Amino acid sequence: PDLQMKKKRDLCTQFDLGQCLLGKLCPFAHGENEIGTVGLAVSGNVKTQICQRWKEGKCLYGKLCNRAHGAHEIGLKRPPPELTKSNKRQKGESVLREPSAA
Repeated sequence: PDLQMKKKRDLCTQFDLGQCLLGKLCPFAHGENEIGTVGLAVSGNVKTQICQRWKEGKCLYGKLCNRAHGAHEIGLKRPPPELTKSNKRQKGESVLREPSAA
């Protein structure tokens, strides 16, 4: 992942829920005492959450999923938007899709 020095200005909502997987590399403060501090943090559009559908064996997006397929993918870049499809069905699109290779 790309790392850069960042000032932590806001609280991490995932940390408050006990779900932040970025740890010290999170660009958001993990408590009031970290607001205003500067530290090394991931930058850019990265995977920050585990894909629930992957955990259930049902993710159709494989390598093009915007969420991590395992802890080893946390902090890795998300695929470019032009390569990813929306999770919502388009008008007239079948509910059934061919499963992609994960």
